[in-house]
Amino acid sequence: MQPKYAVTTGHNLGDGEVTIRTSAGAEHQAAVAYDGRSDGLDLAVLRVSDDLEVSGTVGIARVNRATPVLLDHCWAVGFPRFMRRRNIFGRRLRDTVQITGVIAPASGAVSGLLRLQVADTPSGMREGSQWQGLSGAVVFVSDRHHGDLAVGVVIEHGLDEGPSALTVLPFTAIDDLGRERRTRVWGLLGASLDKLPVLPRTQDQQDAGTLLGAAALLDALPVRRAYFHGDCRVLRNAAQGMTDMLAILDAGRAMAVAFSLAESAQELRDALAIFGTTPPAALRRAVLRLIVLNKDYAEDFGEPHGLYSYFPRIGEDFEVSAADSALFNIPADDSFAAFQKLAVHLASSCVRLVAVREAALDLIAAITDAYPILRTHGEDTAFDIRSGIYELQQVQHTLARTADLVGLVVGQSDTETRRATLRALAERETGDIARLLSALAAVPLPRAWYVTPAPDNRA
Repeated sequence: MQPKYAVTTGHNLGDGEVTIRTSAGAEHQAAVAYDGRSDGLDLAVLRVSDDLEVSGTVGIARVNRATPVLLDHCWAVGFPRFMRRRNIFGRRLRDTVQITGVIAPASGAVSGLLRLQVADTPSGMREGSQWQGLSGAVVFVSDRHHGDLAVGVVIEHGLDEGPSALTVLPFTAIDDLGRERRTRVWGLLGASLDKLPVLPRTQDQQDAGTLLGAAALLDALPVRRAYFHGDCRVLRNAAQGMTDMLAILDAGRAMAVAFSLAESAQELRDALAIFGTTPPAALRRAVLRLIVLNKDYAEDFGEPHGLYSYFPRIGEDFEVSAADSALFNIPADDSFAAFQKLAVHLASSCVRLVAVREAALDLIAAITDAYPILRTHGEDTAFDIRSGIYELQQVQHTLARTADLVGLVVGQSDTETRRATLRALAERETGDIARLLSALAAVPLPRAWYVTPAPDNRA
């Protein structure tokens, strides 16, 4: 649509002059460039006599009626009767309302009309429709590639369809006019049917993920942007709020964890469970796994070395030869201290991840307040995030409790005393903590795994 033109429904036109009022309160005179009522089309195109102070043009799209994929980012702005109120100066006026909803392309295929299912509805009226006055509102679809595209105008509210269903006349109905007439009307709108973008796009059938997928909220920083499915403008609008919420979380870097506990708390639970097995190789693999996780956290939280610098053998093969297995029987004065530090650090990482997920819950609330159509998806995602928080808290408790108990034996110099103490502590614990303590009591870490870095003698 060109800047000098506006569209509305034909039944909104009266016999006198046409006046357009903007949301800013300004009024503009307009002339009827096309009245579709004579063609059986409830559509009118108006030419505004002065400057509407709008920039650019409005794109138009065609809805693919052959697909069941929902258009789930639809919106319109109008002046319905239920928005009559007084402004701050006491003057009565009709205020604007923005409605959001979805269009099911396959609905209304016989009549050629679209059905906009809105998310929120006003209270009913004694007579008529609560949506009186909304006719003529242009319905847009927000597409992540094309931006906001107009697909039609609201023409009526069918009471039999319920309070949340609005009937929309698609602009593609213009193509049902005679050749000369449709060429003229498309010309007024600055468009033609054969050049219109088609929504939903074929790719949308594959990208059926919604904005509030867990990956979108938990991994929304650039490292994870590839997981984002939805209206990118919504993400941009939320970016400032996201930044504010995560300002205390190491400058927001906590959400960029790529190969660590952020993927799944269950990964750590599996690693801890391995400690309960008897083969020394299993213990070594488990400890190396924890060290790898620690390295990822250290780098992600701005600690370039962290505890990883104490484990120089990280790059070696995870398998243990028969000769290496003997190392597990060698007492090592520093082994328990090394594991305790590792457990403390990982427990701290879990606390940070819980804080990130709690911030994500705040972000969900902010987005669903701004975009009510996403509320259902938001509630589902919030449930998943709360479950993740619970899992992380369980893992954090396991690590913190284990670190505290191992700390009781760090100061004991006799290896047998250490083992006996750990076995006694394990008998009083349950679950992962008991299994971890039992494994440490049976197979202490070898000294070779704990090497203090050489001092840095550089000036």
